[in-house]
Amino acid sequence: MDLLNEGIQDRVRLQLPMAIAERYGEIPQSMVDASTANQKTRVQIAVDIQTSDTIQDIRSPTHPISLMRYKTRTGRRSERRMSATWSSTTFLDQDFVLTVHALGLDNPRCFAEVNPKRADTIAMQLSFVSKFKIPRDPSQEYIFVIDRSGSMNGNPMETAKRTLEMLIHLLPASQTTFNIFSFGTEVDGMWGSSVSFNEATMKHAVINSFADIRSNH
Repeated sequence: MDLLNEGIQDRVRLQLPMAIAERYGEIPQSMVDASTANQKTRVQIAVDIQTSDTIQDIRSPTHPISLMRYKTRTGRRSERRMSATWSSTTFLDQDFVLTVHALGLDNPRCFAEVNPKRADTIAMQLSFVSKFKIPRDPSQEYIFVIDRSGSMNGNPMETAKRTLEMLIHLLPASQTTFNIFSFGTEVDGMWGSSVSFNEATMKHAVINSFADIRSNH
């Protein structure tokens, strides 16, 4: 599957969402009696990562993962293939996010996969990465303002939270500061003043802003 590159040349992101847009119209007959998740549901996630160049790191800003490097045929630790696993101890209540930091992600690359049932059938994917010489973006400040008044109860609030998380992940990686304000009967800011955007502040914003919005709307 294609992964989001977020405009960063040495990183791609895998995100498994907890929810998709609400279904409209009649439910397909095949789904009428389909099983659904409940609070006893537990999830196990295993991701196998193989790149065309050296993997520098694999991280999850949302969950504590376990990593394993594969070995090459000579017994050395592979620099291009790793796996990441995670098992939930409680019901999964937020998106699972995995970021892969590797060299060569901004270079053209080709992947081929052979059909195990028909050796003469090969699927190939060729990715081109355009490069333009453009001036570096000046420092930027982003202020997010979230309405958590009573009129936002229910689906509008859930949509606002998902939109906020998406926009936070799309912020420029360098020279960026940001802050989040929410208002109902009072106005609350996440920080006293805008902070630099990095992985730590992004994770803090994603986790704590949603908790604040849920508890105060």
